[in-house]
Amino acid sequence: IDQVNQFNTEHDRLNEWIETNNKEIQRPLQLSTITVDNEKFHTILTKAISLQYDLESLQEHLQSIDLTILDFEQATGNTD
Repeated sequence: IDQVNQFNTEHDRLNEWIETNNKEIQRPLQLSTITVDNEKFHTILTKAISLQYDLESLQEHLQSIDLTILDFEQATGNTD
């Protein structure tokens, strides 16, 4: 249960980040703010690259959850 909760928490955090920055990227650009907009996009890109570790962590959580489920199914003889 803790693994599922950790996964859900991390998944929610990443989805929130994606939603927030997707809105930021879709905002109309103006030539007068091009430097500021460019810095925002650079920050978003840098953060997205660093989130690779978080995505790998989510994958590890999913694998661990899957193994736990398989172990439980084998122990109980329940494969439904």
